[in-house]
Amino acid sequence: MSEENIRAACVGLGRWAGVLAEGVRKTPGLEIAACHTRSDERKEDFARKYGCMPYPDYAAILEDPRIDAVVLTTPHSAHKDQVCAAARAGKHVFVEKPIAVTLADARACVEACERAGVVLMVGHCWRWVASVQKAKALIGTGALGEVTQAAGHFGNPRAQNYGREIWRDDPAESPLGPFTGPGFHLLDILKYLLGPVEEAFAVLERKMAAGRIPDTASGALRFASGVTAQVSSSFVTQRRYQLSLFGTEANLYVNAEPGGGTPAAPGLVIHRGGEAEPEIVPVEKTDMIARHMASFAKSVRGDAPPFTDGREGAALVALLSAMLESSKTGGWTRVESA
Repeated sequence: MSEENIRAACVGLGRWAGVLAEGVRKTPGLEIAACHTRSDERKEDFARKYGCMPYPDYAAILEDPRIDAVVLTTPHSAHKDQVCAAARAGKHVFVEKPIAVTLADARACVEACERAGVVLMVGHCWRWVASVQKAKALIGTGALGEVTQAAGHFGNPRAQNYGREIWRDDPAESPLGPFTGPGFHLLDILKYLLGPVEEAFAVLERKMAAGRIPDTASGALRFASGVTAQVSSSFVTQRRYQLSLFGTEANLYVNAEPGGGTPAAPGLVIHRGGEAEPEIVPVEKTDMIARHMASFAKSVRGDAPPFTDGREGAALVALLSAMLESSKTGGWTRVESA
């Protein structure tokens, strides 16, 4: 496309839309040109803050030839129809995770965008966390030897605000509770670092009577490589994003803070076999959202393939679906091919 700015429309203007909008502000060549949500007040406030045009509905955005892309931060169940409509209109798509609630809907999104020849990027933003990127590099160089096991917990009590974003507390939107929320990023990071998951096991519980979805989740993963992992996530425990990787030559401990907060421990620590003390690995602080939006802009311009494309998004939905089935049957469930 031309060297003019990519003109994007933000659709669904909750808290996370503002986070992505700030990332767009830091991205040369990408601008917020339009916005829409059902609340007129929220729409007008967003338009004033980001200097964009409020649109009366989603259809009007798709009909405007001046809009190049849409950034969707809408309820999960709305993604399939919105992504497919954008593809038919020739708009590139950035959609928040998960790409859809069901694997069938996720596949439909991928097929629609591939058929239309538009970019589809999914908001798996934690892959851009600096400590995660460094962990990927260390695994790739063989610094850990053969990774045999992993364990992780992602908990955030602020992720579920009863009464503020009611749709998130809907079993149809978040059937796996915290594994659809903060725990999703743990699952995605593990897949990014260790490859595809073949089988999954999950237990879901509800500790808070005020909620309608599970708020405490635990599980296990078996990867195609033979690695096994223990995973847990919570809406009720204190904020914690921690991942441990155990290898034949070294262990790696990742404190995957997304930025803005102070990590409870160094971002990355390696403990090599035969060494008495672990070593803190230097990690450059980066803005994961700005990097993610810059990656989207590069993909739209044709300079690079999407880092987290629709097929990656569908693979995570396949994993979530397997974990949901496991929580119902009480046994291990095979993960379908995306």
